[in-house]
Amino acid sequence: MKYDVAVYLGTLPKIKNRSLKIDILNDFAQGAKSAGASTVVTTDRTIQSARLAVIIGWYGQKISGPHIGFRKQLIDHQLGVGNHIMPIDGNCFKWADPNDVWLRYSLDSVFYDLGNYANHNPDKQRWREISKSLNIHCENWKQSCDHILLCLQRDNGWQGKGFDQQAWVQETIQKLRLHTDRPIRLRCHPGSISDTSAFAHQPGVSVSDCKQVSIMEDLRNAHAGVFYNSSSSVACALAGVPVFVCERSAVTWNIANRDFSKIENPDQPDRQQWLWSLAEAHWSRKHSQRGDIWRAFEPLL
Repeated sequence: MKYDVAVYLGTLPKIKNRSLKIDILNDFAQGAKSAGASTVVTTDRTIQSARLAVIIGWYGQKISGPHIGFRKQLIDHQLGVGNHIMPIDGNCFKWADPNDVWLRYSLDSVFYDLGNYANHNPDKQRWREISKSLNIHCENWKQSCDHILLCLQRDNGWQGKGFDQQAWVQETIQKLRLHTDRPIRLRCHPGSISDTSAFAHQPGVSVSDCKQVSIMEDLRNAHAGVFYNSSSSVACALAGVPVFVCERSAVTWNIANRDFSKIENPDQPDRQQWLWSLAEAHWSRKHSQRGDIWRAFEPLL
């Protein structure tokens, strides 16, 4: 039998929030079934015949466990036979939504420039919902302030695509120093503290205590934020701090600067359409339970 939807609990690791992730996957299955889709939820690692396979997460350069290996096998299978994969990913508003009330859903890739997020004709409604529920707003662009915040990301995370983070940080500092003598503040990912000892003693470079200091505090009085492709660049953009990114899968790519020669006078583009599109890529668990997400994506299968 070929199902419309197969939901794979076997792609989950055995971690402390596993029960929450199971609930998220079951919510989607419940909503799809209520909307008329033939649905199966499987706990083992056997591939089912289905138009759409639903998982949480993706895979990186290292296959660090059997659940990751199965994710890769499942993704390769679905795309290889002309079916689809739906990776559910964390939201882009983590500083305001650490418990993932909102999540991102896409087709066939977890990367923002490659996946289909069913967000090509957005309006302001979803952003209004997110703004109200999380009490976040899009601030006016700031004019020239103080330091440059250089944000690192998870070591070995799939988002980094295997890039050499230490080399990237050193190269980025050198490039910035060609155009500015502003203080540079390094901020690690709070869930993956990188080794910054090679940079901490360089002139004008400091390291934020990311376990004690929030990203919004680090952005206060920041002149610009520099990122590889981290979704934390969204916090920067909404705080009104000009964004620089280095890789096109960054969710802020369309409103970001990419040329460090502009660091003293960065572009400050209009963010409305970008923000509406980004918000439209996010859904709440209520949307999932009602079948709203299935209905939005089913015509794309």
